[in-house]
Amino acid sequence: MRKEKEKKIDGTLLVTVWILLGLGLVILYSASAYNGRVRFHDPAYYFKKQLFASALGVIGMYAVAKMPPRFLKSPQARAFGLFGFPFLIFRLQTAVLFFGSEYNGSKRWLKLGPLSFQPSEFAKMAVILFLPWVMEHTKGRSDSLWFMTKAVLCTPPVAALVGSNNLSTAI
Repeated sequence: MRKEKEKKIDGTLLVTVWILLGLGLVILYSASAYNGRVRFHDPAYYFKKQLFASALGVIGMYAVAKMPPRFLKSPQARAFGLFGFPFLIFRLQTAVLFFGSEYNGSKRWLKLGPLSFQPSEFAKMAVILFLPWVMEHTKGRSDSLWFMTKAVLCTPPVAALVGSNNLSTAI
């Protein structure tokens, strides 16, 4: 009985994700076909890039969905989440300052071979994952001014690095 309950999939959420992904790709192609044809001689240039990124996202979503909850509570996962992930983000943001690629007048991207990405997107995820960890491991009341101060003070190092390159993401 327990195994059946663990394997249950939230069909509504899955269908919603696929619909949004499909609509987003169609709208992207519709909006960018002319520009892709003029600049890259390929009307599907932006569509192909986004399709590749979407495939990586779906693979990541599947991998995280298959992780057992007890793994996420393991000491190794906690150590990486608390120490490894924020430091990785810090290093990537620092790398942007020195090795970043400039597009449209903004130096926000890192290139790794044919792939380019914005480390600030990972910084958003780091904050989203780190703040609940802080809340879970806070002893006492979580509605006090001291708790809110500690939670807010956790984010300035990442926000400062992100803000130096990308103020809209930092905000």
